[in-house]
Amino acid sequence: MLVNLKCLNCGAALTIPEGVAQMACGYCGVQQVVQREGGGVWLSLEKALADVKATADRTNSELTLRRLKEERDAASQRLDELRNQVENSGLQGIAAIAQIPAAVLVFGAIIYVISSFWSTGTAGSGGLFTIVPLFIVIVMVTMAIGFGVNLARSRAIKADAESEEIALESQISELDQKIEETRRRVSL
Repeated sequence: MLVNLKCLNCGAALTIPEGVAQMACGYCGVQQVVQREGGGVWLSLEKALADVKATADRTNSELTLRRLKEERDAASQRLDELRNQVENSGLQGIAAIAQIPAAVLVFGAIIYVISSFWSTGTAGSGGLFTIVPLFIVIVMVTMAIGFGVNLARSRAIKADAESEEIALESQISELDQKIEETRRRVSL
């Protein structure tokens, strides 16, 4: 027995032979399921809807995969920047320490000139021999202070960077896991 129904998508007339469980519309090509129950026959788009859902799920997974890769790339880039910052902070500390002797020499020369004028007017003054030990002490104290400040700054930068590095590595690991899970979903 043949049953006449209309396509659920385009409304075209369809003739459905007995025993057919699925058919595609000859006009629009949409796959439709023939439902039979209690003597009635009707069409449904269950399979078509399932196909649409599967396509939507795949597209969603592909977009998620793209977003996760972008997040991972950004986290990796930040990690590289952080490591460069730590590396450069040590070099900047060395450069700053290297500048200290020049500043101390200029400062010491100014003190020497001032003390020379001061000592020439003072009776019994030792002149150069009294200022040289003072100059050496000033140089050593200034270098020690500069070194200490740079060391503290470098340690603080390194400590901050290490905690952020741990967080970024954890984030990258989580993103890698999510990427792998999403890849599996896309390949299904």
